[in-house]
Amino acid sequence: MRVLLSTIGSRGDVQPLVALAVELRDLGQDVRMCVPPDFREWIERLGVRVTCIGPEVRSSGKIGTSVIPTAEERRKMIEGTVAAQFETITQAAQDCDVIVGATALQIAAPSVAERLGMSIERAALGVLGIVTANMVGAIRTVSVERGNDPRDFSLMPFGGAGPLHAAEVARSLGMREIIVPLSPGILCALGLLVSDLKEDFVTTARVDLSAAGLRKVSASLDALVAEATHWAEREGIDPARRYDELTLDMRFVGQNFELSVPIGRRMNGAQLKLPECEALKKLFFEAHDKAYGFHNADAPIEIVNVRLSAGSALSPIEIRHAGNGHAAVEPIGRQRVHFTETDCRDTLVYERATFRPGQTLEGPAIIAQFDSTTVVFPGDRVTVDDSLSLIIEIQQ
Repeated sequence: MRVLLSTIGSRGDVQPLVALAVELRDLGQDVRMCVPPDFREWIERLGVRVTCIGPEVRSSGKIGTSVIPTAEERRKMIEGTVAAQFETITQAAQDCDVIVGATALQIAAPSVAERLGMSIERAALGVLGIVTANMVGAIRTVSVERGNDPRDFSLMPFGGAGPLHAAEVARSLGMREIIVPLSPGILCALGLLVSDLKEDFVTTARVDLSAAGLRKVSASLDALVAEATHWAEREGIDPARRYDELTLDMRFVGQNFELSVPIGRRMNGAQLKLPECEALKKLFFEAHDKAYGFHNADAPIEIVNVRLSAGSALSPIEIRHAGNGHAAVEPIGRQRVHFTETDCRDTLVYERATFRPGQTLEGPAIIAQFDSTTVVFPGDRVTVDDSLSLIIEIQQ
């Protein structure tokens, strides 16, 4: 089987495809990758054939200086690069049996449409509709099936493709607001930078919920605290910034699954005490009600695991934003966009890096940025807030 894996994205997009390419190669498949030139040497060292797409990115300015292209120059660069990348991938795909990654839909849509006897646009929209339905189903699982109405919440998409699908997902769920963070494609990486330093410790202590059982749990907790203290000392954590969080895995006797019940948190080395049996029962009943909607006050309860999360708050990261912008947002180009099978219109394209707090725009619009693309449907309204997030009001 001849397989083509292609991407025009960043290293975060390339790495999963490289792992797949190596696995397929080891299985004896004929694998080729289409990637930006920056990744060629790295991938070829792994024994995978590479076809380069687009020009290699090199800095043309001297140290301490930079050259900023005009909006028109940026538009031509974007259009020229995308067109060249698509042509290269299309040619490489001619003799392949399977295509995975960027532009796969554009290449596959004509043959899919021909087989189904429909227009290319309808076939492509059908594929996107399936993707949207899968996302909607996943959101319903963590909202509706847990007793929460999605219409009471705002939708925050992240990842490179999240803002691309957000408008259709929000409409399908009846949600009225979308919040697109400043850098959705690297939001998880940013979260890693600002999250606390943390280590989890766990020990099994299967006992019934009784005074005797709590004595055994208390002994297990003392051992975990000692282990956590050793870890904190080894990591050089400032005792004044350290905290410990205690959680017990509890269940009714005979249940297949436990519920994690938060018990308490201590700061600065303060003593961490276990509540009495009745207080623990109340905490478990509250957790059971929240998860399942009921509890049996007469059923016996047991503790299965003792968990201690030791952590330390890191120094906050300051993200500086530009000042407010009162001028209108200026587009960098326009392109034809199919929002539905019958609604295809010229759509302005904006560069998000130029946005300032307080600016607004009306859909339809395409908002491009380094790590993602946001689609704004006709009638929707975008406002840039003080953190440079995009607040999109959905016109239902």
